[in-house]
Amino acid sequence: MLVREYRIVMPMTTAEFQIGRAFAYMETARKQTHKGEGVEILQDEPFDNIPLCHGRYNEGQFTHKIYHLRSKIPSFVRPFVPNGLTRIHEHSWNSFPYLLTELYAPEWDENREKFSIRFETLCLDNNRGKDENVCY
Repeated sequence: MLVREYRIVMPMTTAEFQIGRAFAYMETARKQTHKGEGVEILQDEPFDNIPLCHGRYNEGQFTHKIYHLRSKIPSFVRPFVPNGLTRIHEHSWNSFPYLLTELYAPEWDENREKFSIRFETLCLDNNRGKDENVCY
């Protein structure tokens, strides 16, 4: 497993970021979704009693999405790539200011052992990225 930590200082409050992030996601999904491509939302429902960030956050919104990416691969490669290999699944637990997102491709690796990406995001106000272990 490879772990990378990035700290990005934003010129806005977490409340402004939350609104901007939601708008940017919905606008991008709207522009990319057409003719069976883009984002398919399978689940979008509240969750509770799921401890995130070592129990600091335990309720929010869960989404399960599928990204259909066939049109994003070069046309000369498409005939050789099965449809199942052009779908990426996303499970996301949004308990703002903490977000947990997992991306995986079940057609590539059913058990998520070889291919999966996990993003943990924690948005903090008045923090210049100097605090250590903010979630632990």
